[in-house]
Amino acid sequence: MPSPGVSKVKKMVCFDIGNVLIKLGKSTKEIFDIEDEEELHFLLKCFSHGNINSLFFLKKLQSIIKRKYFSINEIENIFIHKRIDYTHEGILELIADLKEKGIRIAIISNTNELHWSYLEKILPIEKFDEILLSHIYQVEKPDKRIYQILEERTGLKDREILFFDDIQENIYTALSLGWNANKVPLLNPVEFMRKILNENKIL
Repeated sequence: MPSPGVSKVKKMVCFDIGNVLIKLGKSTKEIFDIEDEEELHFLLKCFSHGNINSLFFLKKLQSIIKRKYFSINEIENIFIHKRIDYTHEGILELIADLKEKGIRIAIISNTNELHWSYLEKILPIEKFDEILLSHIYQVEKPDKRIYQILEERTGLKDREILFFDDIQENIYTALSLGWNANKVPLLNPVEFMRKILNENKIL
């Protein structure tokens, strides 16, 4: 029996990570001043799909950085800490409020092994009921397959899933599946998400 005050509504709230749960810093291209954008895009895509390991990625990234004196350890540190800025103010409280209401929460994220190893330390990962990561499932948003994996794992579909993401293409895929999808603005993202959750009578 659910405890008093716990929602009985069959719903799940699903979050992207970058610019939704956490603030992203500069892009990898900007951080390392890389000229060959096409090669970098391919390298990042392979890494976020889990097709290459961290050491291979770092060595390859080192080879296309103009400043050749960066060590592998320096590149790893910069790639993580210059790209991932901080958790949004109020996001930890929002997650806690959802769990207090008995709402299941999930993550679908295009990420990679190195970034995830750090995100696990700054986000309350243990509170999430489902976590779908591109480098584990080898598929990225906006490909609908990763969304459908969440549906299959939870038995939820359509507007039973309320989805937050900052990329319009990812929102379009969610909408095509009938999800209640909402594009999160860069300004005041937590305030925006609370407003949507209140409007949907989840909080």
